[in-house]
Amino acid sequence: MAKVLRCKDVGVDCDFVARAATEGEVLKIAAQHAKTDHGIDEVTQEYVTAWRKLIRNEEQRLKPQKRKRTEKKRR
Repeated sequence: MAKVLRCKDVGVDCDFVARAATEGEVLKIAAQHAKTDHGIDEVTQEYVTAWRKLIRNEEQRLKPQKRKRTEKKRR
């Protein structure tokens, strides 16, 4: 199952998605993207720590969340 990190999840208005088999690979891809497309000179440990918390399994991203339906009682 692939791991994904989306720029939008980081708070950037960008459609880029870093996708790889491992968390480490996702972080490398994201770091390269941040440098080349967002002008970040150095990817600090703070970036990596924040990004790591936002990495999800691809399957988790694709499944819509189920909403509980509540019925109001009519009087």
